Amino acid sequence: MITLQILALMTFPMLLLIAAISDIRAFIIPNHVNLALVAAWPFAVLMCNVGLVEASFAVGLSVVMLILCFCLFAAGWLGGGDAKLIAAVTLWVGPVMVLPFVFKMVFAGASLAIILFMLRRFPLPVFAVKFDWVTSLYERKRDIPYGVAIAIGGIAVWPMTPYFPFQ
Repeated sequence: MITLQILALMTFPMLLLIAAISDIRAFIIPNHVNLALVAAWPFAVLMCNVGLVEASFAVGLSVVMLILCFCLFAAGWLGGGDAKLIAAVTLWVGPVMVLPFVFKMVFAGASLAIILFMLRRFPLPVFAVKFDWVTSLYERKRDIPYGVAIAIGGIAVWPMTPYFPFQ
């Protein structure tokens, strides 16, 4: 039973890694990844005996985060997949860890943007041209695969959530 619980609760970091890799490769966070995060969350709540009040606050906060992120999407500052992923991650990190998640995500995003900005100033190395995802990452000068930053922020605070299986 413990192995099943650990496997089920590892869903969160595994799906975040899938989202990050997909965003790096194609600048897309698939809807099925966001849906899987949302669908797995109630099972994690039940397995970890999270109270109804805390779970309700997490849902409310996730809805607020989705609205805020879609405002950022409408302004052109954030991708739609990023907005949905942030809201899904908010469910998992809950009200207690949402601010540390946001701070870590923003720091990781700023670091990623600086690194990409610096790398994009130089010619793409010849050996890297054979990888389509590297070429795409290099050529889309205004785009940042923010799913990477979201994944870093979510995984960084995950051990402090009630869903971390090794507590």
